[in-house]
Amino acid sequence: AKQQDTIVLLDGQGADEILGGYTYYYRTYFQELYATSSSLFKEEYAAYKAWGGNHFEHDFKFTLQAKFPGMYNKYLRLRAGPVNNPDFHSDFNNEYRMNTPLPLPFTPSLNNHMHNTLCINGMFETLLRYADRNSMAFSREVRLPFLNHQFVEFVYSLPSIYKIHHGWSKYILRKAYEHLVPSDISWRKDKIGYAPPEQQWLQNAKVKEMIKAGIAKLADEKIINIKNLAPSKNWTYLMASKLLHNA
Repeated sequence: AKQQDTIVLLDGQGADEILGGYTYYYRTYFQELYATSSSLFKEEYAAYKAWGGNHFEHDFKFTLQAKFPGMYNKYLRLRAGPVNNPDFHSDFNNEYRMNTPLPLPFTPSLNNHMHNTLCINGMFETLLRYADRNSMAFSREVRLPFLNHQFVEFVYSLPSIYKIHHGWSKYILRKAYEHLVPSDISWRKDKIGYAPPEQQWLQNAKVKEMIKAGIAKLADEKIINIKNLAPSKNWTYLMASKLLHNA
């Protein structure tokens, strides 16, 4: 963008979070319909299956949440009992158990789920910080039209069926733009993330030394169990040790 002398850029951050764009929203959507309208649930679920959806076929969690909410709450309370995760040191497991509050009762609401993703779980704040740092590094200005507060408030005021409909996520957005962009874009089904080349980075000799030192630090602090290390988690170990060091 800088090479092309493009000063202002538009960023699509927020569209998935407020318009039901992630696959894990489907579960909450159908749970909400099941709790509020049996006929609409059957219609939408049939259309979703015809669309090709299978995100939670034979899903134990979905069945408990949708059809047996009382049992699901009991299941959550049982899960909040003694923690014995072999990946972590026993001292860390005990401290986690003592400081983790009991989960709140389950209430199926697509809006609540999206609000949690957008404002509470912290990941979205991290993504915005990444974009802000990247743009400032090259003196570019990034604007976020999907996070305009009036637009967000409007979308939250709409029924869930405007956001997910007949298997389509972000339905109202697709409809709004279907005559402005090619159909293979506006009605695209697959979803591709933007993953960095972590595995390539992890082969670097210097990074390997950093991982080794990070694992030793986490073990010394009695956070992880050194006997149950998983190479697939090396990046997590490295990031956790850096957070611990900064703290």
